[in-house]
Amino acid sequence: MVSFDPNHRVYRNESSDYYVHAHLAYDEELQAKRSIEYAAVANDKPQLLDILELFGEKRAYVVDIRAKTCKAYEIDYPFVPSTPPRFANFTGYATIGTAGIDGVDLAQYEARDEKRGVALYQSVTARDCIPVRNDFFSEDTGFHYEQHTDVVLGIPDRTIFDVPEVCRK
Repeated sequence: MVSFDPNHRVYRNESSDYYVHAHLAYDEELQAKRSIEYAAVANDKPQLLDILELFGEKRAYVVDIRAKTCKAYEIDYPFVPSTPPRFANFTGYATIGTAGIDGVDLAQYEARDEKRGVALYQSVTARDCIPVRNDFFSEDTGFHYEQHTDVVLGIPDRTIFDVPEVCRK
């Protein structure tokens, strides 16, 4: 996954300017995400992080891999699926490559919540609904770009969503 905020807005007196390159494990049924991230935020030194978000438990664990430290957080934001939610509107198809020869057809969706001031724009493969793009807009923090590549279906070992050992101490 690659994600970044191209608008350099300030949110709650902090910059929302970031760039993340990550390996991501995601389980929509468990509502859990685990990522190993190279993250650069604003002008700070880039970090190597192991992040586990357990939305069902409303807990997140962030391990600084280099420092071998862990911080636990309460999650107060909703789980956002990488596949279009049921209330999303289908907005059309796009093709990567040559249509009908070696192209991949994408289905595109959008979902808006005017009351909360957010919008979600997603592209998934038309055939298998594999996430390709998952963009998010918030009036508070602006536009956030997220792209998925080299996607492998299925999680071979669910222990990937166990709380990291350094956080259990």
